[in-house]
Amino acid sequence: MKPGQTIYFKREGDIRRLKGTIIGQEGDGWKVCGCRTARCFFPPEFILQAHEIITDHIPSKDRPRKLEAGHGRGLCIPAAESIRRKEIVTARLGMSEAQVLQARAILEMRRRTLGKLAASNGIATTREDFDFEELCSEHLVATLAALRSATSKAPDAELDEFRACLDGKADDCRIMKTIARCGRTAAVRYLKARADYRRTHVGISDHERRLAA
Repeated sequence: MKPGQTIYFKREGDIRRLKGTIIGQEGDGWKVCGCRTARCFFPPEFILQAHEIITDHIPSKDRPRKLEAGHGRGLCIPAAESIRRKEIVTARLGMSEAQVLQARAILEMRRRTLGKLAASNGIATTREDFDFEELCSEHLVATLAALRSATSKAPDAELDEFRACLDGKADDCRIMKTIARCGRTAAVRYLKARADYRRTHVGISDHERRLAA
């Protein structure tokens, strides 16, 4: 450490790390100038011990974040958070995500949603159709993200209702509606992007083939 160096420090009793600048040594400690605050216009000075000073701290806003892509602007979350939610969901529901996604209620919701959207957009509901594969993928990713988000923080009563839906003992619940809405929204978003792409990439030769047909 040297005078003028920016550091962070945390003393016993401090709730969080504070930012400061090294002024110089003071006896067996270091004299540090803190930052001004809303209540303290003149920067406070502290005498700190070496173990209270952190020189390698990186503020959270400057840390690189590995994100897991969601759907739509602002829906990306850190991968670590997504994994944390997955673990919570598995523990709270007492079943794996694969078991949830294979439940009849989820499969039926998925079949109805994708069937209607595919039919209204001229897409064949077969695995050989690339657009249908992409549509299924978008719906599945959004369904999984919604499952993790909703069940990781839902009250126990809502989890019981969701389990009843998965077991076929109830027709609907809030978590199921959330999952269905998020899955459908992602699928519709894909269809809009697909339509925009086709509208801007149709050439004269495409029109000629359509007219000849």
